[in-house]
Amino acid sequence: MNKTLVFSAAYLGMLIFGICMISLGSVMPFLSEELQLNELAKGSLASVLPVGILLGSLIFGPVVDRYSYRLLLAVSALITALGIIIIGFSLTLIWLQISFFLIGLGGGLLNGATSALVSDLSTEGSGQKGANLSLLGAFFGIGALGVPALLGLMPENYNYRNIMLGIGFGILVPAIFFLSIRYPSAKQSSFKGFSTWKILATKKLLISIALVLFFQSGMESMVNNWTSTYFIENTGLETQPALFSLTLFILSFTLTRLLLRILLRKMAPFTILSVSVLLSVLGGLILKFNDGIAGAFLSVILIGIGLAAAFPILLGIVGDAFKEWSGTAFSMVLTIALIGNTLLNYLIGWVTEVTSMSSYPFIFLASVLCFGIMLIPVYNTFKSYHK
Repeated sequence: MNKTLVFSAAYLGMLIFGICMISLGSVMPFLSEELQLNELAKGSLASVLPVGILLGSLIFGPVVDRYSYRLLLAVSALITALGIIIIGFSLTLIWLQISFFLIGLGGGLLNGATSALVSDLSTEGSGQKGANLSLLGAFFGIGALGVPALLGLMPENYNYRNIMLGIGFGILVPAIFFLSIRYPSAKQSSFKGFSTWKILATKKLLISIALVLFFQSGMESMVNNWTSTYFIENTGLETQPALFSLTLFILSFTLTRLLLRILLRKMAPFTILSVSVLLSVLGGLILKFNDGIAGAFLSVILIGIGLAAAFPILLGIVGDAFKEWSGTAFSMVLTIALIGNTLLNYLIGWVTEVTSMSSYPFIFLASVLCFGIMLIPVYNTFKSYHK
């Protein structure tokens, strides 16, 4: 097995997942204008994407533990490619709903499988796993920035459908690459389905980490989904700078992931997480109490830096503590994280409907507080594992 090639496969997979996660917001203005989609139709597309991701997160773990990674990575890329290609041809809402479900399903499979793969390849302990997972996460940011950049540079007379078709057919190349290389051997000799979940559900460390990532995933998603709307409605920012703030968030998030690869070799992981909490709180306070464009940009940069560390560090700990079931352990943790993602976004939607969009920063800060409190049992349990 050539580790360099296998790491490359993981990075490619996460790059594709980054493209998946940003695809809805990137093409929605074009789809809405061309097909005259109403708010209900757009809401249905926003709903089927996370359903697909959640299903993919449930499936990947037991599969890679038993059958390794080759077939799953290739099939995931093909599913994603098919979903994106369908966007290029879709003229009706039902086909768009199918396409976004497939993109979510393929993306959920790729996100989980590539994370578990990098963990399996990193044999030097949780610190090295976290460092390598940080680099993997940076490829998510590159993919997430790529689609808006392509569409933004697109000439006025160039159809967005051609961009989608080009991306979709382009993903077929990584799918072939995924099939052509050797991977680590399967960790289980028989397929246990979800029975391993019962065993893992008794592990305090795993459940504690899952609950932390429940809030972490929700925070990442709420910043992407609600921040630009908050700036427009509550701070008087124009649409363009408000949307640019999301680019700054993704950029600071991605660059921090790259820096973490170095920091995790020199600093204790829970020291980094503690600093991350403080930066997130500071960013949230600036978000609430500063109404200028400089404050808006500073808040999203600090939040991007603050939110970057949790997933790679905590998934690195999971991979190190549960080596024999790493795929299923990752599947459980990511599924619970995605449930948090969904529930916290619904909470924001409900609260802001009842009150106003000005409530959003308070929900973000409350989530950071819950994240910080939930880190305490993780830290205590982690210490007991390493005595």
